[in-house]
Amino acid sequence: MPYLIPPRTPLTPMQAERGFDYLLALQMGSDAAVAGRAQADPELAFVLLRLAEDIIWPVTAVDEESTDPCADSFALDKVGCALLSALRDWARDSPTTAAPGIAAASSGSR
Repeated sequence: MPYLIPPRTPLTPMQAERGFDYLLALQMGSDAAVAGRAQADPELAFVLLRLAEDIIWPVTAVDEESTDPCADSFALDKVGCALLSALRDWARDSPTTAAPGIAAASSGSR
């Protein structure tokens, strides 16, 4: 089953800034800068999930119109769907612990 990104409004500039600030702090290895942010900002996991969708989905989804699909492209599509589904479940079930994991999955850090 394909990963379905629900219809949504775009992130506000403030939400996008908060998400990227968190990603940058995490990539810089500043654990002190990110410690407690997820607990203080329960929306952070969902902002990071939406950023992850915007980063991962376009790279992994099969675009049958502009490329010639092959077995590898369908495998990549399935991996992207599985990753985004897992991240969505994590964000729903435990937003405070999901934030660092979603950030790491989106940025390739840690």
